Amino acid sequence: MREVSDDGGSSLKGLRKISLILLILSVAVLSFFPMLQLSYSSAISRIQYARGTNIGATITVTLSSTPMNGNELIAVISNQGSGQRLTGISETGVTQWAKVVSGNSGNNQAEVEIWKAENVQGASRTIMISLSGTPTYGGSADVLEYSGLATSGSADQTANTSGVSSSAATGTTVTTTIANELWLGGISSYGTATAGPTNGFTLIDGSSTGTPGITSVLEKIVSSTGTASSGVACNENWWAGAIATFEAASSTTNTSSTPSTSSTTITSTTSITSTTSTTSTFSTATGQSVYTFNVHAGATQIVVTVSWTGTGTASVQILGPGGTILSESAAVIYDRVTYTDGSTTPTNIHRVTFALTSSPTSAQTWTALVTLSANYTVTIEVN
Repeated sequence: MREVSDDGGSSLKGLRKISLILLILSVAVLSFFPMLQLSYSSAISRIQYARGTNIGATITVTLSSTPMNGNELIAVISNQGSGQRLTGISETGVTQWAKVVSGNSGNNQAEVEIWKAENVQGASRTIMISLSGTPTYGGSADVLEYSGLATSGSADQTANTSGVSSSAATGTTVTTTIANELWLGGISSYGTATAGPTNGFTLIDGSSTGTPGITSVLEKIVSSTGTASSGVACNENWWAGAIATFEAASSTTNTSSTPSTSSTTITSTTSITSTTSTTSTFSTATGQSVYTFNVHAGATQIVVTVSWTGTGTASVQILGPGGTILSESAAVIYDRVTYTDGSTTPTNIHRVTFALTSSPTSAQTWTALVTLSANYTVTIEVN
């Protein structure tokens, strides 16, 4: 009689035992670690900026929109000619203006300073900058609003330098502490507008309009650590430069080991996400609001729809990584006004379709800025 081998059956039983053991271990691990915390950095976006020139010993800068609560304001101020210094910054609702770094030339002709106001609440549009005296050759200032920066202790590294040449520089910092940062430089020069920013920076301002005392503002939003520095071509004369780096806000995401649902609420929020499209709906009170949303890899357009009842005119602007700004002037706009039977109150829709000139290769965080003097609902679609 031939013996029948049961090796296959034994192997199958062994695999089942191993699978059962692995399942038990998995349940035990997930029970022991019910929730993991993942930290990441928020996307930094420039919301707006404005420039002002001196009248006597005062420089007034008026922003186009009221700063959003929680954002950071940064001022870059310079003057030329007589060694004047900044004595303070005043703004309704903001008491936390503080100097980050300054630089001045050896003969005190050129002077530049960078100041910050973190986590503003109830800030006004008008910023008053006071100097110790009237600068002989004038002065100017830029105030910039950013979202996505740390709400406290945002300043990381600083540097300054000065010289006499047709190439001005900010100085070079030591290696920055974290990867995601805003690098912002300022240069005080004389006579003619500046140009040719170096090291991949964007020249936000370098205008000679209204004053021979030029303030050059240089910006770079980065995603890796390094030594920050930049420069510009300028009129050959005394100049002074300074630079500061600012850390992105750090957020924490909770990842549960069991199925769950979550939502982010401004007033009320619903979100549906897939690999090809994302739709988010927000309800907010009257005024100006900022909404953060995700743009998936391969996206080609962003559609922002504002709906409300009553009067008012809505405007939309979206901001992406690296200082990308998309405005309505380059978008497709659809407006509709309807009335229900017997009502004189209109129902409005303002839909803006923004085309992305280049699709992102990985997921990104963008920001939408919506302004309307009425209660409204915003829907953001990413396709």
